Amino acid sequence: MIMLMAVQDENFDEEENVRKEFNQSLSHVRIVLLQIAREEPSTDSKFVAGVGTGRQVIAVARTADLVLMMLDATKKDVHRHLLEKELESVGIRLNKKKPNIYFKVKKGGGISFNSTCPLTKIDEKLVQMILHEYKIFNAEVLFREDCTADELIDVICANRVYLPCLYVYNKIDQISIEEVDRIARQPNSVVVRYHRVIIASVTEPVPSRVFFFVN
Repeated sequence: MIMLMAVQDENFDEEENVRKEFNQSLSHVRIVLLQIAREEPSTDSKFVAGVGTGRQVIAVARTADLVLMMLDATKKDVHRHLLEKELESVGIRLNKKKPNIYFKVKKGGGISFNSTCPLTKIDEKLVQMILHEYKIFNAEVLFREDCTADELIDVICANRVYLPCLYVYNKIDQISIEEVDRIARQPNSVVVRYHRVIIASVTEPVPSRVFFFVN
């Protein structure tokens, strides 16, 4: 379990105690801090393109166990959608589970298509078209749930990672209480007003990597 703790700068004694508990509880946890600032969408983003330091960003993100996305509540969901889109473009899926699709390339026999449930978002013809686009003419495909064409493509590419994400909205004192309530009711979202944020494990240390997004 992960707990967010807001620490006021003026409360030095309390902050020091929290820091000691934090260091003890996360002695085996590797935390990676990363700042990605995006004011406006950019089509030539090096992060998206995976060039320069963008490659390092992507590499770190793909090995994380949790994405903590820090967002500005005064800017609605603009930054959130932008960061989600950039991560999506490099094969990182937030708060999604891996599609339950069995896929195996064969040496011959053509394309074998089956499903164990009704499919409403895709059909056999579309599956064949997608496979042909990837130069796959012999394969076995079994849908165990109602998936989309994009999810099938993710399975075919086999290089996607699925990570849990917690959206943390700051500066809630600058928006209306109705907006705070709306944000707080969104899935996987919390609202805070902080000077510093400390992440502490309140159950047991987990040997993992925590990946921060700070805007």
